[in-house]
Amino acid sequence: MIKYDLKLLKVFDAIYNERNITRAAERIHISQPAMSEVLTRLRHLFNEPVFIRNKFGVAPQIKLPLYTQKSKSHWMSWIV
Repeated sequence: MIKYDLKLLKVFDAIYNERNITRAAERIHISQPAMSEVLTRLRHLFNEPVFIRNKFGVAPQIKLPLYTQKSKSHWMSWIV
């Protein structure tokens, strides 16, 4: 059984939408060190980087399954 941590999903969603680590941290009201810890946990969960840095900020790793509006609605319903 997979143990889900809703904070991971909340952070993933914020970074995915903001495409910037600092703005994502501000959006969900967590510190930069806390954001780094969650990113490390996500990296371990998927055994690879979840986001990659580029000249515009960050982008989702191409190898991850698509993060569709339907899946977002399902995941976020657990957080709210």
